[in-house]
Amino acid sequence: PTPISAIQVKNILYTNSEVTSFGCAADSADFPASSSFDSTTTKYVCIKSTDEDEFGIIVSPSHQLLSIAERIRVYASDDCFNCDPISGKIEGRVASSNDWVVVSEGDFDWSSISRNPADTAISSTYENGDASLNFVEVTLDNNQAYRDYKLTFSSRFSTSPLMLAEVELVGLLIGLSPTPKPTTPQPTPIPTPKPTIPGASLVGNIFSEDSVASTFGCGSFIPARYSFDKTTNKFICTKGAFDQGIIVSPSHYRNSIAEKIRVYANNNCENCDPATYKIEGRKSDSGAWNLVAKGDFSWGDNPPRNPASTEISSTYFYGDASLTFTEASFPNSALYWQYRLTFNSRSTTTSLELAEVELVGMLVGGAPTQRPTGSPTTASPTAKPTKNPTVTPTLSPTLSPTLSPSLSPTLSPTLSPTLSPTISPTIAPTLDPTLSPTLAPTISPTLAPTLAPTLAPTLSPTLSPTLSPTIDPTVMPTLSPTLSPTMAPTIDPTLDPTLAPTLNPTLSPTISPTLNPTFNPTTSPTLDPTVDPTLNPTMNPTSDPTVAPTMYPTLAPTFKPTSV
Repeated sequence: PTPISAIQVKNILYTNSEVTSFGCAADSADFPASSSFDSTTTKYVCIKSTDEDEFGIIVSPSHQLLSIAERIRVYASDDCFNCDPISGKIEGRVASSNDWVVVSEGDFDWSSISRNPADTAISSTYENGDASLNFVEVTLDNNQAYRDYKLTFSSRFSTSPLMLAEVELVGLLIGLSPTPKPTTPQPTPIPTPKPTIPGASLVGNIFSEDSVASTFGCGSFIPARYSFDKTTNKFICTKGAFDQGIIVSPSHYRNSIAEKIRVYANNNCENCDPATYKIEGRKSDSGAWNLVAKGDFSWGDNPPRNPASTEISSTYFYGDASLTFTEASFPNSALYWQYRLTFNSRSTTTSLELAEVELVGMLVGGAPTQRPTGSPTTASPTAKPTKNPTVTPTLSPTLSPTLSPSLSPTLSPTLSPTLSPTISPTIAPTLDPTLSPTLAPTISPTLAPTLAPTLAPTLSPTLSPTLSPTIDPTVMPTLSPTLSPTMAPTIDPTLDPTLAPTLNPTLSPTISPTLNPTFNPTTSPTLDPTVDPTLNPTMNPTSDPTVAPTMYPTLAPTFKPTSV
């Protein structure tokens, strides 16, 4: 078969490609969409339609080849700074019947506002844009091949039209287009399986014999290198896990496109044949694995065993017909360097055994001058590094930096910061803070705090404190204070107050009250009591006392007074 290659081009969008615009009110006859890839600074102008949110161009390259977009360059127009595209989205598809797939999207970081002269030829290459002109370039993280492209842009001002001098979609062309019309009236009886492509090559096995391989999921094994040594010497993996297989790093260090997988049967164990496969790829040995294909192998019933230690003769197009193998094809256009193959054998209790694995496909591009780094500085490099990097970075950066740093940080930070700072800090903090702060501070602090606070404050303060507190408070306050206190309290209160005080107390109480008050006081006391009452009153007082008693009563009264 004819060797296949990939061509590095400065612009996947050829000058005579088919193009249509979208989101534009109308194409300008003077500045049509085709001007956006004519290799000159003649500008393309899109007057935005008010009915559309997106605008740009759809290009079907005239070469009709699959291509891999790696970078995009945009050259500034001649006269409208606000019309420059500031962001873009690139989408691709293999055929017009397919859905658009996002290749990349992001912002354009214009470092200059200078304008390019109109109608000037652009001199650029795959490696570099035209240094004499103002352009912006963005590298794309892409390894997928597409045929058509959709480019969506946003200008600096939403009301401004879109203007650009040129778009260069830098990348690789893979394969040549088939002849549009047959050169003879009758087609060839056996059509070519693949169109001719200048540059990369079709191979019967992406894995070269000196590739580096390792196993996974194996309890013990016969070396994985036997799985791609071009012989039927078998690879054996005794199961240590449900999934087991190999990781292969091809020694040619070239990216490749896997299209088929062939597995040759081992010499003596049908149940040890792989029944399922999963293929994953990545571009470096530190990148993330990406699924290429997975599925089942179809061995048929009782497939013959291959003899051991037999040389295998196969090509891109055909496996070795003298041996027993199974083959599975899958759609794929992704480029990878390293591959991980996962297998499960027919029986869950037997080991995995196979004579050879052939990952059939295409090697793209030449080998790199040196092996790519296995430990890049970062998996996601910054798109816009700082213009003023720190001269002396910290050795212990914070794991959770603040999103709103202080513009005036303190010059004397605390050595023991709080873990739960206040939401509303005081504007005038105390110079002599307490060592034992309250756990439940008051919501309405006093505006005139005491200068001599108590050393033993109450645990249950009153909710309605007095407005005129006493100057000399009692040492032992009552536990049950009155709800209606007197406005003129006594200076010498009784130690044994009555439990049932009178409801009509006298307005002129005695200065020397009796020490033995009566238990049955009169309900109608005299209004003119004697000034010198007897010390031995009669036990049988008269029931008809005199109206005018003597002023000189006898000192020895009779015990038998007269009845009249």
